[in-house]
Amino acid sequence: MSVVLVLFGVAAFAAWLSAAVHGFWSLAHLSGRKSLGALLLQGIEWFNSENFTERGQVLQRRFVRSFVAFFVLVLAAVGIAALSR
Repeated sequence: MSVVLVLFGVAAFAAWLSAAVHGFWSLAHLSGRKSLGALLLQGIEWFNSENFTERGQVLQRRFVRSFVAFFVLVLAAVGIAALSR
């Protein structure tokens, strides 16, 4: 069971890293609707594709997918750990 948890952990780290990288890359493609400060203070604005240019929207979608994958993998790992007790 611990091998499965390690695999989920590695996959969750890869998803987190992907979200961080795509979020960082999308900063170069802000549409001007919201500033970088607004994105940092109002985190929910990262999920609004209108805040990015067309190229930035591609990166933003990858960020959102990676973000969701990270939390799904973490919840799955927690569920597996709880069931293995």
